[in-house]
Amino acid sequence: MEEYDVESILDMYEESYVPEPSAMVQSERIGFDAGGQAKLLSYVESLPKGSTVTRKLLNDYINKSKIEANVENFLNRNIKKLKILKILQ
Repeated sequence: MEEYDVESILDMYEESYVPEPSAMVQSERIGFDAGGQAKLLSYVESLPKGSTVTRKLLNDYINKSKIEANVENFLNRNIKKLKILKILQ
């Protein structure tokens, strides 16, 4: 088995290396408003202490406010932050 000096090979080609642009698109996720989750969190936090928050309540607010947010993602991300509220899963 032949041995290679990796460091010398890297040094030899380092100056000519030009990284190609990433195939990954660097932008927001399609179909989601950048502030939808934040607006939903603000709404829930504005409810009176001890309020019961249901999926229906969240979906109704999303539809009425015409924001783009996903209730399941919202609950998964924010359930620990919302200790003051009763959340129905």
